[in-house]
Amino acid sequence: MLATYTPPKPYILTVSGFTLLLLLFMADLSSAIDYSIRQASLYTHSTPIDKTTPVTLSIQRNEVKSLYRNANRDFDEKYYDRAIAKYLRAIELEPSFSPAYYNLGMAHLAIGQKKEAAVYLQTFLTLRPNAVNAHELEQLIHSLHQ
Repeated sequence: MLATYTPPKPYILTVSGFTLLLLLFMADLSSAIDYSIRQASLYTHSTPIDKTTPVTLSIQRNEVKSLYRNANRDFDEKYYDRAIAKYLRAIELEPSFSPAYYNLGMAHLAIGQKKEAAVYLQTFLTLRPNAVNAHELEQLIHSLHQ
């Protein structure tokens, strides 16, 4: 259990500022951002905020989009194994990113892995039950189970 917030003494602020500058000087931007967010949370919360902050989420979302675009490129060039690996990484970073599930299912289908395709397509439908092609996907999933 975390202790309640106690305002820092002036010399702690100096050490915090020094630590932030040191991280920036060392070109460790990610650690500097995480450190400054944790420090800022001490002034507004009785407990530190979760590491998944808007800044972190924004960086993570950009990585997911990049992985997704690269996976689509691999899929279009018929490098299905590489595409699958990238779709899986995108899902690992953002489990609710439904387009990756759809394309992951299609990539598995392209290499003849029907069971895996059905699982990922069903997950897509669970996340997006009102998808435009939901009825067709349900039929496809049903045929993959036969």
